[in-house]
Amino acid sequence: LQMELHHEVYCRRLEWHPFFQHYSEYNAPAMRAICHKAIGELALVAGQAVFNNGHLADSVFFVTDGIQHYYYFTNTEEQVCAMEFDDDGPRAKVVTAGTWACEAVL
Repeated sequence: LQMELHHEVYCRRLEWHPFFQHYSEYNAPAMRAICHKAIGELALVAGQAVFNNGHLADSVFFVTDGIQHYYYFTNTEEQVCAMEFDDDGPRAKVVTAGTWACEAVL
């Protein structure tokens, strides 16, 4: 019963991401297990860091309410798809409800 409840609560949010949308279509039992065992909620206050530069990312974050400012700093000229760059260097990318950050851990 608890597994079904977690599936109802989390599956729609996960399906915002194309990978999980397809995975849910092709393997519904595994998607229920993911929703039950691998998903959690994290409430943050303004200015609180979710992860820091130099730390290995081990989670994907789906923004369900509010906004997240995502900064990425690097010592190279490499541009990261989640960032916006201008003449002054990197600036924050705004991650809004219905989107995600840190999908590289997938």
